Amino acid sequence: MIRFFKTCTIIAFILASGSVPARDTLTYEFPRIIVTANRYEKQLFETHLPAGLIHEARIWNSGYTGLGDILRTEAGISQTQTGPWSEKPVIRGLSGAHVLTLVDGLKLNVLREYGDHAPLVDVDQIERIEIIRGPASVLYGSEAVAGVVNIITKSVHASPERMLLKSQFGTRMASVNNQWSQFLRVEGKYGKSDLMLNVTHRRAGDVETPSGPLNNTAFSGMTADLKLGFHIKAEQRLSLSGHLTRMDNVGIPINPYAKEAAFSMYDKNRLHARYFWLPVNKRITHLEFGTYHETGERAFDALIYHVPKGPLYVNNKLNAHRDVMTSGGNFQITLKLFDSNLLTGGIDIFQEKDKTRRIADAQVVDARDQVKADPPADLSPPTPNSGRAGAAGFMEDDWQIMSWLSLNSGFRFDALVSEARGTAGTLTESDLQKTDRDFSGNLGAVIRLSPASRFTINLGRSFRAPSLQERFFRGTAQVGFLEGNPALQSETGFSLDFGFRWKTSRLESWLNVFQNSLNNFIVMKPASAANDTFFYDNVGHAVLRGIEWQAAWRIDTHWSVYANAAYTRGRDTGLSEDLPKIPPLNGRSGVRFENTAGNRWISISGEFAAAQNRVTDNELPTDGYMLLDLDSGLNLQSLIDPGFPLFVTFNIHNLMDKKYRDHMSNVTWWSAPGRNFILGIRGNF
Repeated sequence: MIRFFKTCTIIAFILASGSVPARDTLTYEFPRIIVTANRYEKQLFETHLPAGLIHEARIWNSGYTGLGDILRTEAGISQTQTGPWSEKPVIRGLSGAHVLTLVDGLKLNVLREYGDHAPLVDVDQIERIEIIRGPASVLYGSEAVAGVVNIITKSVHASPERMLLKSQFGTRMASVNNQWSQFLRVEGKYGKSDLMLNVTHRRAGDVETPSGPLNNTAFSGMTADLKLGFHIKAEQRLSLSGHLTRMDNVGIPINPYAKEAAFSMYDKNRLHARYFWLPVNKRITHLEFGTYHETGERAFDALIYHVPKGPLYVNNKLNAHRDVMTSGGNFQITLKLFDSNLLTGGIDIFQEKDKTRRIADAQVVDARDQVKADPPADLSPPTPNSGRAGAAGFMEDDWQIMSWLSLNSGFRFDALVSEARGTAGTLTESDLQKTDRDFSGNLGAVIRLSPASRFTINLGRSFRAPSLQERFFRGTAQVGFLEGNPALQSETGFSLDFGFRWKTSRLESWLNVFQNSLNNFIVMKPASAANDTFFYDNVGHAVLRGIEWQAAWRIDTHWSVYANAAYTRGRDTGLSEDLPKIPPLNGRSGVRFENTAGNRWISISGEFAAAQNRVTDNELPTDGYMLLDLDSGLNLQSLIDPGFPLFVTFNIHNLMDKKYRDHMSNVTWWSAPGRNFILGIRGNF
């Protein structure tokens, strides 16, 4: 490890002695096209919804190996986290089932509701990430109450050549947990057919922090993506893809009493087919069919030792297994009714199933570990065999009324049916069925104040049905003992958003102000004074208000600066209480130096978070903090071989080894990761 640090330090001096290109972060020099905001391609600057785009180069150059760390570089985006591997995005103060995560535009998140677990894809498989801030229920239905994160995976790059074969490889090493990752991507083209294979592998030990090692944070595993494409005609394309994840010994620091806590198995398999026809004729500009099927299986083992219970202690040995499945499809058509109007409509269908089993064997012991009580093991599953199915129809109209004004309106109706089979020892002793039906709607406008500025306004009504987890789960979770609520009602919301954007050749900035009001908001409430037992419940009315700002300014050909900030306040207005897990005021800023040749770059940035003292009874307040990061890179192509591009990146996160605790982290008894040296190498051949 000492040798690794010395090598990294030498590389840092080499990089700092040169100049730096701005190909990495907030200048957004890549084509600014986004699909998620309208379900068809549109310039990011012209969308009515607050949207963001993170490109592959920015992901790689950041040095981050987790999706959540990458997302929180954007204003208004945070993450809940239980260790470095398990995470979920937080948008405008809402997370979990309130944020919809898509992969290539499809809802393939079968394991996302059950705690902060596996990322949907490895970061080295991501081509770009599209983000919608605020409700997008009209286009994507239930669970898009807070926003949407659409992960676009890598695919074969367009090329006029009839035959093509190329590949890319990369490796990265991180000191904070001795992580080593590798990826290999091969793509080829022959005639009208193309193929891409992307394989990644990652292995890491426990995370080092200023408080010492954080136990149960090691992990290892691999992922693989295979994509096949066929151009039936010039304007028609059929794509087929498959994905698998195989992970083992994935540690989860569930609480300070866990001697062992890890997934001994975490597997996912996915198949996906999509047909495009662009354009069909002068009126039909986009026609699409898609279908998908995904399965997931995981096994979790934990040994929880000496949990205080009055004068005695409890030891608990837990073994849990879960099988999940989701499948579905979609149809979408976009019509050009006249030159200034696009009408998009479609149908979404899905089904998901959940099957669990569990052995929880607890013993009551004294301080010397002498057994005082040994009740029979609990063999009841955490959830009964359950499932959910849904269908929806949607329509959205995008109309440029005048040269300075565009209007967007949409409507969607969702119907979902949740079922649980009667199972002894669970919340449903007899068969139970729940039906949720409701609509979503939106009205948005883009006002072109000048060629460089836009003003946006959005009104929206959102809808979210309770998840299977929220209705039927009962058992040990990361927060303690958690119990679902079959009587939960659907959430409905009304949102209002104002935005201003400014974009010139050297300056890009935007500002959003929002309010999101939710009825029947679903939260976890403490059921005991000890705050070790929780249950899901509806609160009468919740309101979240906030502001987001982000800017990047190229001072000259060499220097540029960037900054962002966000603040959210959440209140249960019925009880006049603060909502749980609301991120504090936070942001980041940085300066970057670059050269004209574009073969070296360096950036120094700072991330800050204010103290958060607006907490609920089951939360701990956190102090404010500031972190410093250094990011740099070098293109060795001109030094080695002009025909062999080779790129080196070197990053130092938490440069000062600051001891702090992130308010959104579920690890409340330990500090966050310490100083992290990351060395990355990537090449093409």
